[in-house]
Amino acid sequence: MISVDEASRALVVESSSAKVTSTATASGKSKTSSGDREFTFDDVFGPTSTQERVYESAVKPMVRDVLDGYNCTVFAYGQTGTGKTHTMSGAHDAECDVLSSEAGIIPRAMSHVFEYLERAELEYHVKVTYLELYNEEITDLLGPPLEADGSNKMKHALMEDGKGAVTVKGLEEVYVRSMQEVFTVLNRGTTRRRTEETLLNKQSSRSHSVFSVTVHI
Repeated sequence: MISVDEASRALVVESSSAKVTSTATASGKSKTSSGDREFTFDDVFGPTSTQERVYESAVKPMVRDVLDGYNCTVFAYGQTGTGKTHTMSGAHDAECDVLSSEAGIIPRAMSHVFEYLERAELEYHVKVTYLELYNEEITDLLGPPLEADGSNKMKHALMEDGKGAVTVKGLEEVYVRSMQEVFTVLNRGTTRRRTEETLLNKQSSRSHSVFSVTVHI
């Protein structure tokens, strides 16, 4: 059994014997005299955690860093059916001016970006790309539609940009000026993602996807 202690930012894996207090080491693993194990992290989120709390704790500081000119990445990892897509995209409504309580990291981050830029009255532009990696093949989710057999019309290769960074050649870059345009782009790309039923998830995303945002100020 696994229990979450949000106050001490720990996960406790309980053995069948009585639970005892464990002391976490610097590596995050516990030292215990019984079968219980305790792991500490920068933060942990239990079953009652909200989308807002996840964003405020884990992502909002990074968005501030992006607006200060740094490159940042949010990476969601886990088994199928564990909620990666829900955490990143969540539920959103393109017709609403206010994010729903179930909105995920991407729409919340984009809302944060636009609020900051408009409040600061800066000259700026924001562009996004959206790709899918499936069976070692890259698909541009915002580019031309796939062939009838599901294959790409255009092949996209990973390349170095000469500065040590890696880019994907030929991706469609879409400029967005509002949250409504962000929702349109998200919906456009998400409907093209490959899904397939598994034993754990009726609409499992069978691929990895990367939504990238570039802010020029």
